[in-house]
Amino acid sequence: MARDNLTPSNSDAYVAELSRAAQPVESRAAKTIREIFESGRPLTYICSAEEKRVTRVLCEVSRGLLGSGPVPVWTWSITEGVNRDTQASEARARTPRGALDFIVAHKAPAIFQLKDFHEPLRESLRLRRRLRDVYESCLGQQKFVVITAPVRFIPDEIERSIVYLELRPPDALELMQFLRGEVAQIPECTGTSDAILYQIALALRGLTLDEAWYALRRALRANPTLGPESVAAVLEEKRLLVNRSGFIEYVAGSTSLAEVGGLERLKSWLLERRKLFQLRDSLSEETVPKESS
Repeated sequence: MARDNLTPSNSDAYVAELSRAAQPVESRAAKTIREIFESGRPLTYICSAEEKRVTRVLCEVSRGLLGSGPVPVWTWSITEGVNRDTQASEARARTPRGALDFIVAHKAPAIFQLKDFHEPLRESLRLRRRLRDVYESCLGQQKFVVITAPVRFIPDEIERSIVYLELRPPDALELMQFLRGEVAQIPECTGTSDAILYQIALALRGLTLDEAWYALRRALRANPTLGPESVAAVLEEKRLLVNRSGFIEYVAGSTSLAEVGGLERLKSWLLERRKLFQLRDSLSEETVPKESS
């Protein structure tokens, strides 16, 4: 059973977290990727179906990576070739080999996102060899290659040279950034307070950004200006998404743990780790307990 209790208390912890989310703080995903880059590792494999979110996070990382202005973010796909924003590169960079050659030839710091590059790697020994060349050419050059794919495939030849990362669901900070960006495009919502957005962000936790977008659209249909009642619409969309698996039931409300029958050992475990759950956005993945939603 997954449950959300979204009634904000007046506790210092809630006020501190709300204040922290209202500031332009780095999201958990951006912090993780930035730390990988700052360690000097030039190859990263991010397993995620959220390509747009990965690009958004890489752009967030690029703005503060070197401290001397944004680092350009180039993206490659088999259909579009290599692009930076809306600027396309030469036609030769449309092929997987051309993309790797483009990275090697690039003489300035940059981040390169290679979308679905696992398939070309699976099919070509020459391409796997060229990726090892890319690794050598990027070492110490502030050039970072990020392969993104919805599944994991890392060839044995490069397994020791690449960092593997499964992108966790957005935290409250990333969801706040997402909501602010969406609200800025809706005239009726320009006056929405951070307190309301934060409540909605809490309701969205556990969803992907794509799922959060649909939940927000549902809330906007219920109330075009967004308000406390919008949380209910978001939770209803979340209930549908969680219940689709058939393995867990989502309950939105303020039901207390005492009202749940049985499961005494589980309830004791949850109470002992309650503080960790409350701090899960600021703790490492190894420390925090896993959520069911």
